[in-house]
Amino acid sequence: ISELTGLDLGNFDDRLLLYVALQLDEER
Repeated sequence: ISELTGLDLGNFDDRLLLYVALQLDEER
């Protein structure tokens, strides 16, 4: 379980950045 959690945390930043980028594109 710890390994899966580590992967999730590692991908969390990338997903958050992608989400923010999409939000900024929608505002334009």
